[in-house]
Amino acid sequence: MSCEEESYLPQVSQATMIIGRFIFPFVFIMGVIGNILILLALRAAAVSSKASYFLIAMAVADLCFFFCVLPNHIISFPSLALQRSYIAFYVRSKMTFTAMANWFSVASIWLAIAVTFERLLVIRKPLHAKLFFRKWHFAVLIGLIYAISLLVVAYNFFWFYPTEITITTNCNNTLTIWTLRAVNRTVQPALYEYVSTSLKVIPHITLTIPLFMLTVLNSALFYYLRKAHKMSLTITGVNQPKTVELRVALVVVSIIGTFLVCQIPSGILYIWDAMQKQNRRPMWFYTAVSVSNILVVFGKAFNFVVYCASSSSFRKKVQRLLLLRTMSKHLRGNSYRHRQSNNTMSSQLDTEHDSMLQEKVQRNRVGNLLEMKELHAPASQQVERPNPWQ
Repeated sequence: MSCEEESYLPQVSQATMIIGRFIFPFVFIMGVIGNILILLALRAAAVSSKASYFLIAMAVADLCFFFCVLPNHIISFPSLALQRSYIAFYVRSKMTFTAMANWFSVASIWLAIAVTFERLLVIRKPLHAKLFFRKWHFAVLIGLIYAISLLVVAYNFFWFYPTEITITTNCNNTLTIWTLRAVNRTVQPALYEYVSTSLKVIPHITLTIPLFMLTVLNSALFYYLRKAHKMSLTITGVNQPKTVELRVALVVVSIIGTFLVCQIPSGILYIWDAMQKQNRRPMWFYTAVSVSNILVVFGKAFNFVVYCASSSSFRKKVQRLLLLRTMSKHLRGNSYRHRQSNNTMSSQLDTEHDSMLQEKVQRNRVGNLLEMKELHAPASQQVERPNPWQ
């Protein structure tokens, strides 16, 4: 690698490079496929359980989150990092992708709070839940969560801006590269105040308060779920809808528990970073951020495993989807082969039919010629057959 290429490569930590090259591709594929299967399976359950609306919205947010963090991780591959066109695209769009990733992450947290509260209300006050949670209520609430989350993280669009600078390489050559610079206090004072205030307040709105609320709500849901389960064991006449609601609550508790385990380390680092007054950070901080970020991504990818482990109904729906997919491919293959065989047989039949027609026409021609010869033959040439009885 030349000294110019070394200067052009983005400076990333060893942990970030290892995570981006070897861990993230596996987690990305697992997360995208898993969330697509979650969406397909939950779409059929949207009528039977109202919590499915929130879970579907969470799966959509997680799926979008994976694609938003993709450019930030594949920069670890030197084959892309040495492409100047990709580096220019990456630097100019980095804050946009960062803002969108934070948007979907914040929306996912508040959707998790909404589904936990809905399940808690269903178990504690089932009549109130039926009266309050209508279908249009879910649509409005999900739309508000997405809209407010976007407004909350909007400062990320203006925090840094891309610019071209000229540097001197190790070979004493000049090189023009793209980089990010923070918003300037003297040039844009109003924008600077907006960003600095957001950096102090927003982490608590997007992480501290939601994680605390989620911990309390999930603990309460787990407590009442165990209480309802013990009551259902003592009472024999538990109706089927109540059993379904308890099963859905168990799935929600499992999902949110995994969500909290994977989100809390990143939240702690994010809050610690917001409290620092200096711009420079120690090297261990960037390593810890890389590990916590991949933990968040892994948590969103691991949801599919949690769904399958905590819900037999979900497992059956996924198996049915995969079976239908396999059967449709098999049927398409059989129909294609059947069409091919039909075409081959029809072509063979057409060939045989043509040959039979040609033979028949030939026989008719020969017969006609013989008849014509017999009619026009002279009488002297006709020979009488001797009568064997004379």
